[in-house]
Order: sequence, then C-alpha cells, then structure tokens
Amino acid sequence: MSKKAQLASTIILYILLVMIIGFTLALSIKSIQSFKKTGQRVEMQNLVSTLENSIKNQKIKGKGSIESITLSTPSNIETVCFVDSNELFSPRSFMQLTKEKEIYPDKNVFFFPSEKFAPSKIKGIKLKESENPLCIKSVNNKLNLKLTTEEDSTLLESVSQQDIKKNCIIVPGSTVGDSNKKIDIVFLGFNYNDKQLFAQDVDDYTNNYLFQIEPFSTNKEKFNIWMIDEQSPDCSITNYIFCDSLSVNKIASNCPNDYVFILADKNNLRNSIRSSAVSNLAKINTNDNKLVLLHEFSHIFAGLADEYTDRYYNDWFDAKNYPNCDYQECPSWSGINNTDCIKGCSTNEFFRSIKTSIMRNYDKSNEFGVINQQTITKQLEAYK
Repeated sequence: MSKKAQLASTIILYILLVMIIGFTLALSIKSIQSFKKTGQRVEMQNLVSTLENSIKNQKIKGKGSIESITLSTPSNIETVCFVDSNELFSPRSFMQLTKEKEIYPDKNVFFFPSEKFAPSKIKGIKLKESENPLCIKSVNNKLNLKLTTEEDSTLLESVSQQDIKKNCIIVPGSTVGDSNKKIDIVFLGFNYNDKQLFAQDVDDYTNNYLFQIEPFSTNKEKFNIWMIDEQSPDCSITNYIFCDSLSVNKIASNCPNDYVFILADKNNLRNSIRSSAVSNLAKINTNDNKLVLLHEFSHIFAGLADEYTDRYYNDWFDAKNYPNCDYQECPSWSGINNTDCIKGCSTNEFFRSIKTSIMRNYDKSNEFGVINQQTITKQLEAYK
C-alpha cells in the first residue's frame, strides 16, 4: 500500500474514532442529565411525601402542639409557596404565583422557578390570613417550617434560622428515635433558680417514676424525653398553676413535643397548690408526691378520669366518656379478672374497677389497676 493510501486510511480511522468518542460522550451527557432529572424528581417526591406525613402526624397531636421541621429541597428550587383557599388570598404579593394558581386552581403548594416542577396538593394545611400566600425561600437546599395543631387542620408558618434554638436537651436515660414514631415529652421549669436542680427533678420524675410504673416501664423505648433549661414559661400561682399557652408553646417548640410537662420549683410552692392537666399540657407541683406526674399524664394521654369524687364533677360528668368509670354493675369490665365494681368515680353516681389506684390516691397506691393499665397500653400500641 502506498504512503498516501496509508495516510488516508489513518485519517479516516481518526475521524471515525473522534465520531465514536463524540457520540459516546453525547450519550453519557444525556444519560447524566436524565439521571439528574430523575434524582430531582425523587427529591421532590420525598419533599412532598415528608410534608404530607408531617401534617398527618401533627393533626393527631393535642391542640396547640408545635413542632419545627426541616425539609430538603432539590437544588434548583428557589422558593416554595403555600396557598390556603379557605383564607383571603393576596394575589398581588407574588404575580408569578397568581398565574400558576389560575392554571392550577386545585393545587396549594407551588415551586419556583415554576417550569422545573409541577405544583402539588396537600390536605390539612392552614395559613394565617396575613400570610396567605406563604412563600419561603430555600436556604442551603433546606426549608424550615413550624407546624401548629389546630381543631381540624395544621397551621403552617415559616421559621428563620435565627429562630431555631439549640437548647433542646435529651434527658439522660431516654432513647432518641424518630419523632414521627415516638412520644415526645418536653419538660419546662418554672421559678427554678438552679438549672442543676431542675435537671435533677426531670431525671427523678422520668427515670425513677414514669419509667418504673407499668405499663410505661415496659414501653420506655417509645418515648423521647427532652428538657429546656434556658427559658421559663410565663406562669402564675394561685390555688393552681396557671401558664400562658402562647408562652409555653413558643418555648416548647424548640423541641419535638407531643406533651409538655411544666415543673414548678417546690421552693416557691405550698403543698396545697394543685397540679393539673389539659390538652397536651401538665403542670406539676413538685412539692407533691412524684406519682402526681403519672396521674396527670394519664388524664391527657389516655383520657382517664379521676377515681376520687369531687363536687366539681357533679353537674357535667358522665361515665360514658371515660374508660375507667362505669354505671352500676360495671358492664364495661364485668367478667375481667382482678377487677371490682366500687362506688365512686369522679362522682358518687358512677363506679371504678379498683379500690385504690394512682388515679384515685397516688399517696396510697403506685399502680393503675387492670382497666387503667389496659387503656394506657392501648394508647401506647399506636407507637413503635
């Protein structure tokens, strides 16, 4: 073969090689782009599903419960906007959103730049009228939100980086698990001048009482126990402990919380001041028997009634609304071993299943009894 023919053949081979490399590179780039888009779609699906699950979990918590969450967003999402169709919408606040809402009237979550991802619809979201729409910028691919449980929905608000506190402390001896699957309790202290004393009281109530009494003792792993010792709620003392709910919720929101316990320092209390519980909040006189915490918690966690009698209940109490009180002959637990039918359960009209229990007199008993224990256990079974 002549040198000219060899040169021509070599040139053709180089050209073919360059074409093959170029074609392969183009395919690789296209594959990478396709893979990247698929990854971003997965990220978006995870964002939406995580928010949906957080809204659902928040709805089953007590009214007023607050939790801060952080969601990961795809890298090319700059802003996420939420719209509440039940509140007055301000269309001029974000003109691009207004256009999107006209195209997708049934959607309530929008992503910008809008050409990147289609909007979504998430049930149960409520916004303040003054913040409708609520548009939040993604910072470092993160979206910070505050969820507050209301009657039949979850109020959504933004949380700035400055609002995210670092003073939520896990109580020694408590496990730490997924808050969506655990019962989160946060302790706050009122009138404590000594952080160490507050920490000792929290440890005592948690590890020497709550986790020592059945059925809580065998379900310890279902709890995350937290405390905040940097801030104190706005409370006052009369015959009871009164606390401003907004003050309590603002502080407690620094931790995951299903239930909030406020311990009032015994050095500032009389023995006669009563502990109490309502919704997801229990206020504890630390001068009282430590078992009072289990008594009050069982009211708000399992819906148990007082088994002592008090004239306060005479005008409105009905046993049908409480699992541990019954009518004459106690049909609700008749035939269950180790139960009785004893007159006196919140009023003298109704009956209880045990002579003395934590729900009647925690100074004389450190057990719940069969019916109370079954009721609490049933509630605990909802958690992993």
